[in-house]
Amino acid sequence: MSRRTFFQSIFIRLLMLGLALIVISLVGRYFILTRFLRDDITQVVAQQQLSLANYAAKDINHKITQRQDFLRQLATALPPEALQRPTDLAHWITSIQTGQTLFSAGLLVTDEQGKALPASRTWPLSDAHSLITDDALRTLRHGEVYVGRPVLTANPAQPVMPMMVRIPGQKGRPATLLIGLTFLSDPDFLGNLMSSRIGQSSGGFLLISPQERLFIAASHPSMVLKPTPPEGVNLLHDKAMAGYRGTGVTVNAQGIEEISAMVTVPSTGWFVVARIPTSEALVTVDHAKAFMFRNAFLSAAFFLTTFVAVLYYLLRPLLRATAQAEKMTLGQAPMQPLPVHGQDEVGTLIAAFNRLLAKLN
Repeated sequence: MSRRTFFQSIFIRLLMLGLALIVISLVGRYFILTRFLRDDITQVVAQQQLSLANYAAKDINHKITQRQDFLRQLATALPPEALQRPTDLAHWITSIQTGQTLFSAGLLVTDEQGKALPASRTWPLSDAHSLITDDALRTLRHGEVYVGRPVLTANPAQPVMPMMVRIPGQKGRPATLLIGLTFLSDPDFLGNLMSSRIGQSSGGFLLISPQERLFIAASHPSMVLKPTPPEGVNLLHDKAMAGYRGTGVTVNAQGIEEISAMVTVPSTGWFVVARIPTSEALVTVDHAKAFMFRNAFLSAAFFLTTFVAVLYYLLRPLLRATAQAEKMTLGQAPMQPLPVHGQDEVGTLIAAFNRLLAKLN
């Protein structure tokens, strides 16, 4: 059979059509199903991340407000006369520091310029001058507790968070500031957050100050007290810095695609980010894609074999009739009616051919 005759065969055409439909079906199912799984699992993981971020934000907010309330109580309990007597002030600070764990890095009493009062230096910084900003003074003069920008201690270098409250002066005396300092890595503060991981590699938590454009805390120590990425590097981060809270998929500054959720810490204006790489979150999708790809050839072979068998069964009478008619036209077989099998279109065609042959005879 020539090449032209081969491709003009109805059997071959139907076979090629069936093969094309099988391939299109497998490829379409592969892409549609994997896309559906990716979108569905992404939504599930995003909600999980949002729940984790909500929990972390509530926990941090509780620890911040707990320290704010305690600092107000200390400011109220500080004897005014102790501010004029260094020995009494030192004794009071020592007694408070011994019985509390909220301000694990110490307490300090300063004037409004940040100069420590005599005998009050139980504090791991050389001075507190850099902490007393204009924004801090405005907040303090309204009677609020000011949560300052975290700083590093000298030896050893550890991140600490200052919190301060203003004590108004009495009888013409100047106002003073009571400052409490907490190690960020304290288990009773942010230690658990900074040691937590989500997933196996780069996933975890971030605590970000949008005002300072600073990573306050992070599951990865190298990011603590580092500036946030510039605008345009991480589009979801840019939205979060502008006030967006919720979930999304983004590519971070390290070029890793991740699913993130952002929740505000009400007492400070900071926000918590819970994030996990999509490569880990969507590992089920990758497994499903690999499974479908591996089994695509088996499925194609099964459907193609079934299709060929059914097609051959249906067209077998026509193929036999065609071969018999070809032999009769070549004089290789006597003119006689062709066998009829069934009453389908093929059987009807052969019966019509037999009637035509009878007329010719």
